[in-house]
Amino acid sequence: MKANLVKAGERIARQLEKRLIEAGWSAGHYLGREEDLARQIGASRAIVREAIAIAEMDGFIECRRGQAGGLFVGIPAADTRNSMLRNYLVFAGVKGSQIQNARLTIEKILCEAVARRATRADAQKLRLLAQLPDDRSPASYAKHNTTLNKEILSLAQMPPLALCMTPLLQANTDIGVWNGASESDVGQLSAETADLRRELVEALISFDDSRMLAIQHQLSAAHVHWTERFSTPPTDVEDAIVRLTMLGQKFAMHGADGRLVKKPQAVARLIASSIAGDPPDREGRIGSEDEIVRRLGVSGGVFREAVRTLERYGIVRVRRGNDGGLFKRTPDPQAIVNAVGLFIATTQRPSPVVLGRTVHRLGRSATTLVVNDLEQGNELTRKELVKARAALTDEKPPDLFGSYRFLANAVEDQVLVALLGILLVPLDAIAASADSAPYDAQQMRELQRSFLDLIEARDLHMARRCLVELGRIDVVRREI
Repeated sequence: MKANLVKAGERIARQLEKRLIEAGWSAGHYLGREEDLARQIGASRAIVREAIAIAEMDGFIECRRGQAGGLFVGIPAADTRNSMLRNYLVFAGVKGSQIQNARLTIEKILCEAVARRATRADAQKLRLLAQLPDDRSPASYAKHNTTLNKEILSLAQMPPLALCMTPLLQANTDIGVWNGASESDVGQLSAETADLRRELVEALISFDDSRMLAIQHQLSAAHVHWTERFSTPPTDVEDAIVRLTMLGQKFAMHGADGRLVKKPQAVARLIASSIAGDPPDREGRIGSEDEIVRRLGVSGGVFREAVRTLERYGIVRVRRGNDGGLFKRTPDPQAIVNAVGLFIATTQRPSPVVLGRTVHRLGRSATTLVVNDLEQGNELTRKELVKARAALTDEKPPDLFGSYRFLANAVEDQVLVALLGILLVPLDAIAASADSAPYDAQQMRELQRSFLDLIEARDLHMARRCLVELGRIDVVRREI
């Protein structure tokens, strides 16, 4: 497919998605037919068709065939965004430990918010929800765990963080089931951690910060250990469909509306999991279309739709010509970052203080990893350090969030990369609308240079202290 067609389709898809978010139409709202949309936008049918395919993949619209068909608003946008982020984490082959590290950071902020806001009635409800279920079946334990998590997310009253946290909670189970966990295994995890969750609720209610953090670390370790028990991903399409169906999809590749899992979604997962480790050869070549179609036993059409999905998530690229085929890419979360970040910025009314605190804590974790990468001679990290220095010129104002952007570009933990990128989108929007908020540009520039110097010197302690200073003078500390 021509690159300019894809670019134009992507641009129009984003415009269409933004329009649907702002309009607030419910699922099933009729949008017209393809030709109506092409006429409204003033674009060719080919470009509009590409835009529709992208928006349908994102879950924003649903295409129905027949006389009563046309374009309809898809499932709720928040569910779509949860699904996109969760799918990216799984496609990118992230480790359970990466998910849990990010989860710890966000969960701590959410629990602190609940501890501050919870009334006596809220505390009583949390205690009741934390009690062990009468029915001690695995399914009952799993439902019990889900209900308690939802209540904590609701009481925190931080929709942007809940939007980021939900996929992290689900991705751990998703990875486990894909690698061989049964429904009973999922319930067993909930049963094994039930007492810890009850202790967490008590620590949260009493606002015992150190105890709360210790329990969160224990829960995180239990989830990592559980994920590591399973190591047998499916080897054929039918097995993949069975496992995705068990996840309910609920966890389906492009939706959370309970639709049946499609073969392209299973094929995309199979391809992604097959390249999660080292590239198949030096160039990262996975194979030609004919080779992969023959290996998986699917049609060319199913294969191409699966590849289209993986291209959108930045997992693979297609190269034409005699030496072409399907090649592995370094996972690129940009499409997910833009889509989820835009949704938060336009619909969630995010607090700049909460976003800033979350970005700062994620940044602390990223700083540790970047320093470790430099110590191990990581060339990519060094290149990003050089680029960040070059961007700090006296001719233009410093990027308010430049240090965090550097960390997002330099760190190789895909969960941190995605979450930092997502939360910087609404922060950029807040900063753009608050251009009258004063800050010392020279002080900001010097602090950012100092931060990069400390990173290069591998002085982790002082680099983190410098990050604190950067956070004190930027716009995220202002309730605008």
